[in-house]
Amino acid sequence: MKLDDLFPHQVCINLDKRADRWRQMQAKFAEHDLKRVIRFPAVDGRELAIPTFWDDYPGAYGCLRSHLAAVEQARAAAWPSILIFEDDAVLAPEFNARFAAYSNQLPGDWDMVFFGAIHQEPPQRISDNVMRVTHSLSTYAYALRQTIFDRYIDLNRQALTVLDENTRALQREFNCYCFMPHLAWVEEDFSDVREETMNLWWLKESLVLWGPEMDEILKDTALIISQRGGNNATRRNLTFLVDYYARKLPAVALLVVEQGDAPRVDPKTLSPQCRYEFLNAPAGAGGSRSFNRGVEMFGASKEFFVFLDGDIFLTREDIKANLLKCREHDFASAFRAICELDEDDTLRLLGNDDRWNYDGKYEPRRKKDLCDSSCIITRRGMRALGGWPETNGRTASDMSARVEQSLKVFDSPGVARRLFHG
Repeated sequence: MKLDDLFPHQVCINLDKRADRWRQMQAKFAEHDLKRVIRFPAVDGRELAIPTFWDDYPGAYGCLRSHLAAVEQARAAAWPSILIFEDDAVLAPEFNARFAAYSNQLPGDWDMVFFGAIHQEPPQRISDNVMRVTHSLSTYAYALRQTIFDRYIDLNRQALTVLDENTRALQREFNCYCFMPHLAWVEEDFSDVREETMNLWWLKESLVLWGPEMDEILKDTALIISQRGGNNATRRNLTFLVDYYARKLPAVALLVVEQGDAPRVDPKTLSPQCRYEFLNAPAGAGGSRSFNRGVEMFGASKEFFVFLDGDIFLTREDIKANLLKCREHDFASAFRAICELDEDDTLRLLGNDDRWNYDGKYEPRRKKDLCDSSCIITRRGMRALGGWPETNGRTASDMSARVEQSLKVFDSPGVARRLFHG
């Protein structure tokens, strides 16, 4: 079935001030010969009087009002359905052929269907390419049938929080599905809703970051932080990282290995969930000793090892997605590029505001080597390499060459942040 046959009415929500985004979307639609998509003017939340009860960003309020207006128009015009794109959506290669195959598997009782989503509960497989969803978020590409219009409008007119929460509630009441692998994902770009640069690369990979399978992987994971040097800022950053991962990844075993001529980290400042080791090492020693010590300590009890320098921040989602890719790979690079945060943005992150790059002042720098600053490796990968060499100098470069030659590697498209430490 063709897209136009199933969804004769198609809109793309776009802010007036983002004409650049609309031009980009027109090019994407033209690439796939999608001629029925019309521009739907978005509501700019920054220009509205935000209700006192609203608990999120102004952009998120504008987003909800925009989607609500589109569905209200569809109901008023008695459309049988509406397909809604946001202006940062990316369509999969061979979109039309894949849609034709996927749509033929869509159950006839559908009320809402996502072209891609953040799945916070594992979807239930209905067919090869259709999953039933009960807790999936994101509204960058989805369709609604007239059977759900009334309830959608009622919920969103009364909404106290973001649109995602209301689409999640609808999934408990209606027949809601998602195409899998995803037919769409989001562009790496500035989000007018979240007021930050977004890089949800794992949507393109169709990864499910929540559920029993993810839980089992996390239980089999050790995260080893290599700490070298010790001024007040580095210790503050380390305390934040340990606390963040203890809260966000509680099933993961945490270990800090400090290297130097004398201990400078007070283990009492670290989360009780985190173990601490000190290794006497000369100045300039690389992190390989820390990593080997971590693998030695956890031994056969863990299948996955996350190695992280003590000034590198990766989000919970980035780590989860890299771990999932290690089901089919021996090694994941953890990230492809890095931004060096200034002191203000570091302090903002330490204050639990993890939005970043929202004023465009950072230019990500390409990771020097696969093993530079952070990487993820499986126990089978470590066995194949025979351990991590503990030489100084070009350890990361030499090890990266060995990894590329010997292991199946996933080069992660993520972006990491290096915390400011003076």
